[in-house]
Amino acid sequence: LRAELNWNEYIPFFFKNHTLTATLRGGTTIGPPVDEFFDLYGGGLVGMKGYSFYALGGNELASVGLEYRFPISNNLDFRFLQMYFDKLYASFYGDAGDAWTAGEWNPTLRKLKTDAGMELRLESWSWYALPTRIFFNAAYGFTRFDRFVPNVNTTVTYGKEWRFYLGVL
Repeated sequence: LRAELNWNEYIPFFFKNHTLTATLRGGTTIGPPVDEFFDLYGGGLVGMKGYSFYALGGNELASVGLEYRFPISNNLDFRFLQMYFDKLYASFYGDAGDAWTAGEWNPTLRKLKTDAGMELRLESWSWYALPTRIFFNAAYGFTRFDRFVPNVNTTVTYGKEWRFYLGVL
């Protein structure tokens, strides 16, 4: 049995179309520890972007984040082939969190993982009818740590590196 909480609070900021987003995420596996196949993962594009998806995993998960998003241009009014480019936004963010399995998280031995990054998001339209968002994201994980992968009997080092994401929504 597993319980998860994902909470996002979008707060209008001082200027028009500027927002501050506070994120809280937590999860637990109720009962004794279970196989890592059922782990909660806190990294990657949907979590702490400064670490790969499988870097932060365990039966327990906790993370917080703060993001500031603002427009660079609200009226690009530019067309290229079938694409119409409308708006360009930027954001800066930071996260702190960790994932662990019961009995292995010890505040004196483990460090809270932190990251920070930025994103550019282009709002556009394909053939003037289909909403299309193109983004580029760069994030840096500040905390270096090792994770043992038992099925291949190896240790992987994460953190202190840049991670880049490019996508179309």
